[in-house]
Amino acid sequence: MRETAPHLEGIDNLRFVLVLLVVATQGALSYGVPGSAWWVVRDTSGSPWVGLLGVLLELPLLPILCFIAGYFAVFSVSRRGAGAFMVQKVRCLAPLWIAGVLVAAPLPVHLGLLARGERWEGLRSWWPRFFTSLYHQSVYGFLGLLLVFFLILAVASRIPAFARWLDQEPPENCERCRRERWRGVLLLYCLTSLGVFLVHRRVPLDGWGHWNYLFMEQPLRIPLYGGYFLYGLVAGRGLFLHREWLRGEKAWPRLSLWLPLGLVFLVGYGANRLGVLPEQREDLVVQAATALLMAGMTLSWLMVALALARCGLERRGRIWRRGARNALGIYCLHPLVLAPVVFLLRGVPRVPPEGKFLLAVTVTVMLSLALSEGWLILIRGFRKRSPG
Repeated sequence: MRETAPHLEGIDNLRFVLVLLVVATQGALSYGVPGSAWWVVRDTSGSPWVGLLGVLLELPLLPILCFIAGYFAVFSVSRRGAGAFMVQKVRCLAPLWIAGVLVAAPLPVHLGLLARGERWEGLRSWWPRFFTSLYHQSVYGFLGLLLVFFLILAVASRIPAFARWLDQEPPENCERCRRERWRGVLLLYCLTSLGVFLVHRRVPLDGWGHWNYLFMEQPLRIPLYGGYFLYGLVAGRGLFLHREWLRGEKAWPRLSLWLPLGLVFLVGYGANRLGVLPEQREDLVVQAATALLMAGMTLSWLMVALALARCGLERRGRIWRRGARNALGIYCLHPLVLAPVVFLLRGVPRVPPEGKFLLAVTVTVMLSLALSEGWLILIRGFRKRSPG
């Protein structure tokens, strides 16, 4: 059965909120404790509270975005077919990914060097440095990872059994997903915990890796990204969550259950990040506890986010619709705005780091939204004038 994705305004607005939190996380890297996130422009007056905010925010954001991507990818690949689905994703994401890595990602790194007092030596000498010891894809590596997930989905949809699963009719009522959802939640938690633990045995907590300069991510997060993309696929097929899971009278998940659990995991994960010494991170028990806390915090805050989307982000009005329409544009443009803003605010010594953080994030969101909206207007105007 070829069906279209249900229009869920709460999910569109949730995606917008998640992108705003990504911007806040990048801002927190600039104003957190010294020594973190060398690829961003850092202010010398760091705040441990801003740094802690960034540590707590950044873990669940991208896995939740992976869940949303998987949820809607089910409908897209079922309706378009594997070939057209992949062509559409490549046309949408590949230019943003390539331009981000080659053009946008070097800017924060370069301004960060200038902020640390290094002398300008021109692009001829600086560009090779970026692609050796200074290489980083910033937020754009996530776009490349999504492309890989979409490619795997497109290839898998050629398998007859998987294609039949994609095209099957979701259940008319929620009885099946109510019976199986807790089993699915437990399975997701166990598998992502195990994946994070196995990777953590070989990779440090905040380690980064790139594969021949093509894909760059934190290996410890890949089990979370892959697990939640897969969970989104399952949710889109009516298992564990049904296709109208935000609108049903007995909609699930419930905020009253998951918010307290999310706060418990938030405190536990924060204590793990602050209380465990670097030399203790090699211990097997510590790594197991870290994996359980990371998986639990990600799962609980996914459920909190979905509950908030249902009860607080539906029918929010025109301003929210405009923000949701520009979520991808804000995500891609904000490093080009945030890095210069942080660099310029270095010359304002009387403002505390918390104030600079709020100012930098606010200005970045507003300018990125304006630039994205202007770009969309140009694209629409070009399409109207083009023949045919």
